[in-house]
Amino acid sequence: MQGSREDDEWCHVSVKAIPKEDSKPAVDSQHIDGASNDNEVGKDTSMPTLFSTALPPCGLLPQLAYDNIVHRLRALWLSRSQDPSSGNLSILSLCRTVLADLKTEEDQPVSQALNPWRRSSVFAYEVRWARYFVREAETMDKRPRMTEKQADKQDFMDRMYPIPKELKIVVANRKNQKQVLDLWKEWHHRKRGTVETEDPGLGVGGAREEEVEVDGVKKMDGGGEEGEAGSDGNEDVERSFEEIVEEAQK
Repeated sequence: MQGSREDDEWCHVSVKAIPKEDSKPAVDSQHIDGASNDNEVGKDTSMPTLFSTALPPCGLLPQLAYDNIVHRLRALWLSRSQDPSSGNLSILSLCRTVLADLKTEEDQPVSQALNPWRRSSVFAYEVRWARYFVREAETMDKRPRMTEKQADKQDFMDRMYPIPKELKIVVANRKNQKQVLDLWKEWHHRKRGTVETEDPGLGVGGAREEEVEVDGVKKMDGGGEEGEAGSDGNEDVERSFEEIVEEAQK
C-alpha cells in the first residue's frame, strides 16, 4: 500500500495496455502499407499540430510528462471528433478540460494514489505542461484578432523565451545554452507551423549571444544541462517589449 506519492519509484503501465500477440488478427501483406497500429488512422490530417508527439529537448521527466499529456489531448480530440453531438472542436476547450482534470487530481489527498499511477515528480510536470498547452491555445485563438504590433510583440517574445516559462527550466551550462535554445525554437516552429525568421545573435532576454545570462547561472558551476528556476520561472519575461528591443539594439 502506498503511503505517500513521494515514495513512488516507478511509472505504472497497466497490463491491459499491453497487446497480446495471439489477439491480433491476421493481416494480408498487400494491406500492410496502408495499415496502422492505433486508432489514429485517417485522423492525422485533422490532428492539430499543437498536439504533435515530437518530444521537447529537455530531461527525461519533463519528456515523460509531455508524452502523457499530449496523448491525453490527442485521445480527447479523436473522441470528440467522432462524436456528432460535440459540434465544432475547440483546441482551447480541450486544453482547459485536461488542465481542470489535473487540478482536480492535484487537490486529492496525498494518500490517494494517482490514476493512472505515476511518480509525483512526473505528475507535477504534467500540470505544468497542461498550463503551457492552455497558454499556447489561447495565443492561437487570439492571433486572428491581433493587430500587427501585437503580433510582432508576440513573435518577438516567443523567440526570446523559447523554453516554456511554465516548466521553470533554465539552462545551467552557458556553453550549451545557444544550442539548447535553438532546439527549443525548432521544436516550437514544428508545433506552431511557423517559419524561423529570427535575427541572428540574439539570445535570452534580447541580449547579444556573448552577453546571454540566465537567472541563477552564476551560482552554478555549469556542470548540468538544465535546472529549475525559482517560483516565478523566467523572471525577466515581465520586462516591457520596448526595453528588450532597446537592449538588443545596443
